Amino acid sequence: MVNYRFDAQPSALRVAIPCTYDDALFEDSAGKKQEQHDSAQVEQRRSAENTSRDKDQLDQPGDGERQESQQSPEHLDALLQNGRKVVVAGVTRVPDKKLKYIVAGSTTKRSTGEAKPVALRIDDNTTIVRRTGEPAPLAVIQKLPEGGEVFVEGKLNKRGVIRAKRIVF
Repeated sequence: MVNYRFDAQPSALRVAIPCTYDDALFEDSAGKKQEQHDSAQVEQRRSAENTSRDKDQLDQPGDGERQESQQSPEHLDALLQNGRKVVVAGVTRVPDKKLKYIVAGSTTKRSTGEAKPVALRIDDNTTIVRRTGEPAPLAVIQKLPEGGEVFVEGKLNKRGVIRAKRIVF
């Protein structure tokens, strides 16, 4: 007789969840009521902390904004023409890092026109610019609409993650 043994090794799974998700997968779980009460209190505390950080960040321009104010409109036009066009599917803030966001989206391959899922990694080193050319704070990334388009300059790795250097929205 043969005995099989399986060892489970738990690990974390990183997932970007759209802001329109209604928690339908876990509707009937047993401990949901207690978790809702606990998570509501935690969420209120986090939102209060985040709003105070975002207000401070909006008041104080970052290094990326100072660099962008010196760049010419030609750089902006070049990014709009040559940058990767990403259609936004969802935005989330990385909880462990202060100024880091992940934007889930899709881009089309230039050769075939096929849609390819990508993730944008945005941090405090990323320069964020509006289409008008004026700089924007990092906090506006969280308010990107689902289905909106952004143009990104950055390196795409083999896993579909773009480390954004500059973003125009």
